[in-house]
Amino acid sequence: MSIDSIAAQRARLSELESALVNLRAQYDLLMNGFKFDEARVLVPRIAAAEREVAWLVESLPPLSAAPPAPYTVARPRRR
Repeated sequence: MSIDSIAAQRARLSELESALVNLRAQYDLLMNGFKFDEARVLVPRIAAAEREVAWLVESLPPLSAAPPAPYTVARPRRR
């Protein structure tokens, strides 16, 4: 995989996650407003976006792990 394609896939993943947040919020609002038919229309779109996110997560290489936090020495407590 080239660096450009990885960057493009990570950008697409970010877009999809943002869209999923919006779709889920819209779904919740519709369900809370007892608009079940309109909410059901969103279910296939949410499922398709979730499948694409899962595929992208599996196909992308993992990010490098962040370095561990440095150790600190605890000061003795005052009495």
